[in-house]
Amino acid sequence: NWASYNSAPYLSKTHGQRYANNFANRLAAGYGAFEDADTLPVGAVVAKDSFAVTASGDIFPGPLFLMEKMTPGFNNASGDWRYTMIMPDGAIFGTTRGENAERVEYCIGCHLARERFDHLYFPPKGYRNAP
Repeated sequence: NWASYNSAPYLSKTHGQRYANNFANRLAAGYGAFEDADTLPVGAVVAKDSFAVTASGDIFPGPLFLMEKMTPGFNNASGDWRYTMIMPDGAIFGTTRGENAERVEYCIGCHLARERFDHLYFPPKGYRNAP
């Protein structure tokens, strides 16, 4: 029952050259305003599933990328977002201030460039879907 914010999968260079879809829970509904969104509230979750397509057309599931807005002071560098990457087999690859936190430091660094947008990236303009 999460809202989808893209009309079709799009190629995400920063997520391993995989195709991705963007979803958000109800607390993150403001995400649909894209660059005009306000700071999302504590409990907002933005999820990005992913998959790869080979030259022969085979499709393989990729990681699930999650951003969850935590309470103020959780992590100033991340804008209080907790990043989690879950592998297709369900294993946690890493989570901010948790298991294998160093593995998701890249996420924080990349999203820091979007600080003025509450550290959020949005689907490419040609793929946006306002639910």
